Amino acid sequence: MKNRLFLCNTVYQVIIATWMKYYLFNDDNADIIISNHMNGYKEISKNIKKTELFNSVFIVDSLDFARNNVEYKNSYEEKYYTFFKNKELEKYIKITKKYDELFTANVDSFTALFYNILSKKNTKLNIFEDGIATYSKLFEKFYLNNKPQKSKTDFLQYDIFRYKPIFGNVDALWLLNPNELLWKPDCPVKQIPPIKNDEDFRCLLNMIFNYQNAMDVYDKKYIYFEECYFAETGYMEDVELINTLAEKVGKENIMIKIHPRNPENRFEKLGYKTNKDTFIPWEVILMNNDFSDKVLIAIGSQTILTPYMLFGMNMKSYSLYHCLKEKPDLLNGPLFDVIMNFYNKYNENIIMYDSVERIGE
Repeated sequence: MKNRLFLCNTVYQVIIATWMKYYLFNDDNADIIISNHMNGYKEISKNIKKTELFNSVFIVDSLDFARNNVEYKNSYEEKYYTFFKNKELEKYIKITKKYDELFTANVDSFTALFYNILSKKNTKLNIFEDGIATYSKLFEKFYLNNKPQKSKTDFLQYDIFRYKPIFGNVDALWLLNPNELLWKPDCPVKQIPPIKNDEDFRCLLNMIFNYQNAMDVYDKKYIYFEECYFAETGYMEDVELINTLAEKVGKENIMIKIHPRNPENRFEKLGYKTNKDTFIPWEVILMNNDFSDKVLIAIGSQTILTPYMLFGMNMKSYSLYHCLKEKPDLLNGPLFDVIMNFYNKYNENIIMYDSVERIGE
């Protein structure tokens, strides 16, 4: 029986970690760490404890460290923590148990610090997927950034103090869709089995994310998934596109699932039905509702891929990417390369028109 530890920074990671423990490692001991990267992380951690799936549940306020926003009193203190990493880690979390394996989805500064300490006890490092990003060359860039440099500091850390960097020490990369990986890792790639929407697993997630208190009813035929472009750039063309769709199918037949990071509910002001629950993951909503007669619409989001990638569901969906007059920078680059790769893979279900008027043909 092995001791495993999961480090989670997003609700998606919580879902995947819960599935891996439930389905793959049910006979082993496993603990989980929930970080303040996600909204409501303390409530989520309390709910995970109620499931009794994991032996121990920890919380950690690691966001600032992961984003390199930590300030030190002076350069001497910074150097001290560089070489005595256990003292730095103790400011955030104290781990006394020996773990056989650590599972993480991010290769940020906090993960590096955490693995530095656990590696002293020969803990193996595993990376599990965090959705689309893990498949992209952007993730490869983040991974390569952990490669030791030819510097005195790195020489002292890794050769004298015997810490292990993330780079070159990953035991396995765990993915739901290994064949869609757009970069070549230096470790074995292992398959995460497709998530089964069975009653026991669904009940676990419902408890973790408090689904029993959900308020929203997805009773409209067309469901548009607002994306983060407005929050990031003030981008507004999506409103124009949905208004054009409304002229064809009727505003009363459209529901907008608003993006939780956007600062205002633009669509509610225009008379559209919008969701009230902004913190229940779409994956959990999908598991609890029948969307077989719905049409899912997005511009360039992973959201409309979720039914196929996670659950193998067949569902009619549309991408409005080719309808845009101007494309935000967020719709270019390595992350969107992966999204387009999946859109093309599921092209029998995801249709990309160059005109909103063609939706429903």
